[in-house]
Amino acid sequence: KPEGTSLAGLVRESGLTRPTVHRLLSSLAAEGLLEHNSATGKWALGSEIFLLGSVAAARFPMEEIARPSLRRLAAETGESAFFSIRR
Repeated sequence: KPEGTSLAGLVRESGLTRPTVHRLLSSLAAEGLLEHNSATGKWALGSEIFLLGSVAAARFPMEEIARPSLRRLAAETGESAFFSIRR
C-alpha cells in the first residue's frame, strides 16, 4: 500500500509475534528500506527500495524476458500483445 501498513496489520499478515515484527521493521528502517510515519503509525517502503529496484532492473531486463511469451501470445490469438511496467 502506498500509504503504508500498520504494525498490527503486518503482525496479522506475517503470523509473527508483535515484538519480532517490530524488531524486523526497525532494522529495515535503520537501513532506509522502510520508513515509519509516527503520525499515522504506518510503515511504508523507504527510498533505498527504489535504489535496489533500479539495480535489479539492470540484471533482469523484463522486456527481453517477456518478449518470447508476448510473440507467442500474439501469434496464437491473432491479436496485438503489449507489455508494460508500472513505475
